Amino acid sequence: MPKTTCDLIDCNNGSLDIGECKCFCLEPYHGKNCQYLKNETATGVNIIISGNMSKWPTIKKAIEKIIIKELVRSCNAGGNTCCPKA
Repeated sequence: MPKTTCDLIDCNNGSLDIGECKCFCLEPYHGKNCQYLKNETATGVNIIISGNMSKWPTIKKAIEKIIIKELVRSCNAGGNTCCPKA
């Protein structure tokens, strides 16, 4: 039997509804593939980097600088909501 797009979905911490081709996460997980713990993301930021990571060692510093710059910009704009007691 040929594989469908639904067959390729990995619901890490949940179950796959074949009819809707969607993951339904078990508590306390969430995310498209139930890959995040709610308590880990409630007050933080998730940054997902995917793709060919063979060049990661050479681009890591540049990516970190961009992420830090954007987080600082976002926190400055959000004030206490974003970065309480920062």
